[in-house]
Amino acid sequence: AWVLGLYVAEGWTSESSSIGFALHEKETPLVNRLHSFFKKHDHSIAIKPNNGHGIIAYVKWKVFSGSLIKWFGRGARNKRLPDEIMTASDGIKKSFLSGLFEGDGYINSHQMTYRTSSKVLAVQVQLLAASLGIMLGLSDTPAKTATMRDGHVINAGPSWALSSSSWRLAEFFSDAKTAPKRA
Repeated sequence: AWVLGLYVAEGWTSESSSIGFALHEKETPLVNRLHSFFKKHDHSIAIKPNNGHGIIAYVKWKVFSGSLIKWFGRGARNKRLPDEIMTASDGIKKSFLSGLFEGDGYINSHQMTYRTSSKVLAVQVQLLAASLGIMLGLSDTPAKTATMRDGHVINAGPSWALSSSSWRLAEFFSDAKTAPKRA
């Protein structure tokens, strides 16, 4: 379930059935874990540089790529959680949330924040966490007209943030196989 959480946070699928994960070059533990996962399933990942300190880890796997699109949607704004994750065992939910937060969230001391451009996903993650006894507040950030990034003008759509400052979060993630990145 961890790799599914990381996919929702950092992944995408291409028309050529590739699955990609956008990571930072310092996130070698994530790359190693992805490598182990795909190796167990007789697939290998390739790594290529991406915009300065970024890297892309990708694998060609047509069946899995199609399943990811079916389960989680395509494109950041269209991501969602399938019923199988929402109704899974607590262990699977924790593993999924760990992968999700390792990708798009962070924990600092006893504060946790996760940000997404999918409103549906934000509400589902809030419900998923609540099913484990973790209460997350939900706030929105309106669309921004334009931002400069690497010399390019981009229009940022609305986003949603889930956050909590409960000490119980440290307990929650200490049980997971790996803890999310710390700010």
